[in-house]
Amino acid sequence: AQRGVESVEELEAAPCSTYDEPREVACFSRDADRHAHLNQRSQLHAFVRPELGIDLNAGFDEFVDKAPGAGAPLGDVIGALAQRGVDTTRAHFITYRNNLNKIMGTPYNARDAWEVGVSRHGRTVHLHVLEQREQREREAARSRQDRLMAYWGLAFETAATASEHTAKEDRVVNANAEFCSVAQTKLGGTRLFIAAEVDCERRGFGDTGGGKHAIRNYIELKTTKVLAEERDRRTLERFKMCKWWLQSFLLGVPKVIVGFRSEDGILRKMQDFEVKQLPKFVHGAWKPRVMLNFGSEVLAWVYESVVGVGAPAGRYVLSYKPEEHRLSLRIAAEGEVPDPPSVGDHAGAVPATSATQQLSPPQRPAAPAPLAATEPAKLVDEADDDDGMPPMDPRRVTSPPEDPRIVSSPPVDPRRAAKRPRGASH
Repeated sequence: AQRGVESVEELEAAPCSTYDEPREVACFSRDADRHAHLNQRSQLHAFVRPELGIDLNAGFDEFVDKAPGAGAPLGDVIGALAQRGVDTTRAHFITYRNNLNKIMGTPYNARDAWEVGVSRHGRTVHLHVLEQREQREREAARSRQDRLMAYWGLAFETAATASEHTAKEDRVVNANAEFCSVAQTKLGGTRLFIAAEVDCERRGFGDTGGGKHAIRNYIELKTTKVLAEERDRRTLERFKMCKWWLQSFLLGVPKVIVGFRSEDGILRKMQDFEVKQLPKFVHGAWKPRVMLNFGSEVLAWVYESVVGVGAPAGRYVLSYKPEEHRLSLRIAAEGEVPDPPSVGDHAGAVPATSATQQLSPPQRPAAPAPLAATEPAKLVDEADDDDGMPPMDPRRVTSPPEDPRIVSSPPVDPRRAAKRPRGASH
């Protein structure tokens, strides 16, 4: 199956897809040896603001990079949900956030190819993180300077989460250790369980943390170089802030703290950003509604293609090819998509969905209609939605309006708004 990628103008003109405030339902910590500890928060550290002037190069020679082929196995996600007794049979998708970053960022990142593994389990679809061969080759060919620049981001995270009882210079940076939150949410009509790494939390709660509001205390940490010229600012606003917003918004993380470093890796400045305010900084370079609408359309198409009547059995690969500007969904080759996680490997597992159990497919967004160009993306609750899943938090949250200078722009031309997105073809 194949489908085109709608233009930014078409996606912007369509009614904005809603997105539930994500609610944490499970979690796990991976230690330095990549062993998963289900529903334990041992690798979630409190944010400690580091001093300016620290050298992010320190510790590079002792740095432990992520183990080759470590990947992101869904078995840990399934296990954490099962141990908590969470019924996953009502979800349309279970996935890591990484896959949604790729899919939903495509309208603004149309030059990068990507692949996502797809497998059906009853009437629930698992999305698997796949690494393309070209990506592995680029990683293997990285120069020492490239690896050092990547290390600076990890060194900043380590410095910003060092305990007051631990000297920062004594803490070895190990990319294998991480904390992952597993959240329940809904994009348009698509019910999701999303797993995502969390950098740190607002203050230390330890094992007493967690709960449906835990995500409101989480913080995303980023590094970028000091803005020395106008080109640096444009790159930050157009590309980096777009990725930061999408990554944080999908899990519901409310704050991004950015460390600005010099060309030689010295921390020069720090700035806190509220995620809901990020679109105000970019002068219309990207808009949340475009990514939300595209993600909603693509997930509905994938689900229909994999679970719908007459869908071929087996595993699939969803891919985007920039040269064709199209998405394709093909049957995977042997071993290309990971084996399904064994539910029996985890205590308290919830039985897999029966192939005959009824689950309504995601509802596609309505056809585009004329509306104001600045209608914000919405993040809503589902307290009154009888869909078989626990209600979301009743507090209604809305993403920010676009840049004030865009507000006064004329409404969308009705002729453009009436254009339907390019449909899918089989």
